[in-house]
Amino acid sequence: MENTISSKKKILIAEDDPDNKYLMQVLMDELKQPCEIVSNGQEAVDRLKTEDFSLIFMDIRMPIMNGYEATTAIRLFNKEIPIIAVTAHAMEWVPGKCLEMGMNDYISKPFTFDKIKEFIDKWAK
Repeated sequence: MENTISSKKKILIAEDDPDNKYLMQVLMDELKQPCEIVSNGQEAVDRLKTEDFSLIFMDIRMPIMNGYEATTAIRLFNKEIPIIAVTAHAMEWVPGKCLEMGMNDYISKPFTFDKIKEFIDKWAK
């Protein structure tokens, strides 16, 4: 199976957990997909104002600004970029709230290499 993603624009990953940051970096390296990883929602908002990204993987629970707040702030100036919620919360209402807050899709932790690749193939522009 080919692991190279056709899009070469960077993917922005907003994640505060060191283990999850490492995992996402390993997955992006395996996919040969450029990425930048930030530690909270405010950093994601700030980076998106200065650089183009093809997709955001947005953790929901982060310090300073959570994923819901960051998505709301991003949608004020960028309605086009796909934002994928990434969360360990498995409650049945979470996917609906993610969509309601302006996110495009939802992936639950733990996730697999194939699932991340599927989301990139589907959403990265």
